Amino acid sequence: YFDISADGAWLAWLSAEETISIWNLQEDRLERELSGLGEGCCSQVLLTPDGDSLVTLAGQTATVWDLVTGSEVYSRPDVQAVHVSPDGSRLAFESGVGFRVSLWDRRTRQDVRQLTGFETAAPLYGVRF
Repeated sequence: YFDISADGAWLAWLSAEETISIWNLQEDRLERELSGLGEGCCSQVLLTPDGDSLVTLAGQTATVWDLVTGSEVYSRPDVQAVHVSPDGSRLAFESGVGFRVSLWDRRTRQDVRQLTGFETAAPLYGVRF
């Protein structure tokens, strides 16, 4: 699993079990490694379009990381999939718990909307912005 930031500056990939490597494409060097990310890491590795954040999905926990510091910014349990909006301002978290999609704002670090009711319709298999 890997992703390249929209600005072409970063490459993030699952380089070893429980380890994500961040490569600086402009300077052609390894910038940092995030290790010990837990069992099941990572079924998704996403970079925000601005290249500021990395989003991982390990097991059923989505985590947002600051690319500059390598620190965890936000973590959300019970997530089946996560998607980044084209402008990078929001994340969509798919959850099997309650069959919902939560739209989360990166700036405020708050949910801005909950989409529910999928349990009575066809199963929820994916979300895209």
